[in-house]
Amino acid sequence: ASVQRLSDRTVGLYMISLNDGERSFSYWRGQSAARFLAQDAGWLDQVIQGRDVIHFSAITLAILPPEGREVLCNALAQARKNGAKISFDTNLRPRLWKDETEMKSGIQLGASVSGIVLPSFDEEQALFGDQTPDDTLARYTRMGVEVVAVKQGSGPTVIGGNGQTRCIVGSEPVDQVVDTTAAGDSFAAGFLASLMQNQPVETAAQNAAKLAAQVIQAHGALVPDIFRQT
Repeated sequence: ASVQRLSDRTVGLYMISLNDGERSFSYWRGQSAARFLAQDAGWLDQVIQGRDVIHFSAITLAILPPEGREVLCNALAQARKNGAKISFDTNLRPRLWKDETEMKSGIQLGASVSGIVLPSFDEEQALFGDQTPDDTLARYTRMGVEVVAVKQGSGPTVIGGNGQTRCIVGSEPVDQVVDTTAAGDSFAAGFLASLMQNQPVETAAQNAAKLAAQVIQAHGALVPDIFRQT
């Protein structure tokens, strides 16, 4: 089964607070079943086997114990060798990590097993000291990542990667930012869906930016019907 149930654990919960459209989080994850995602390597390999695309987040790595991160990333590395496309969103949640050193190590571990990495420049600048989006792009490219899309919020996305021609894709205009919840997830969804349809990375980024722009104009990452019809 693709869903594992633990009778002595519960779900993870979080609340979102908004300030002029920007969100902050409060977490209740101590008893989350997700913390045991990688406790059974055999089950994990079974779930991953045969998947065409696997997308994961640094949040997943943050809530796992160090040995669990290794188990998960080893499984993803093997899946990548077997032909799966592994996508990694580096989104940072400092409160979920023990310290900055552990957070850096976790981000680098996740990126090292991935063919697609989707960092946000402001977070990379804060954690790694990058001066420009090209610094972020170069760092992940040196790690062997084939496609890197460096997001800049309302600014353009800088795209490149190992063997990939660098390009810049502008952001989509937004009338009003209501709630930035799931902006990065929406970008990832649009980007990966486009790539899986064999669209060029530039087109994929344009589609991703358009979807994210729609989502942040509504509360709770729920896109109204008016957007679905456009």
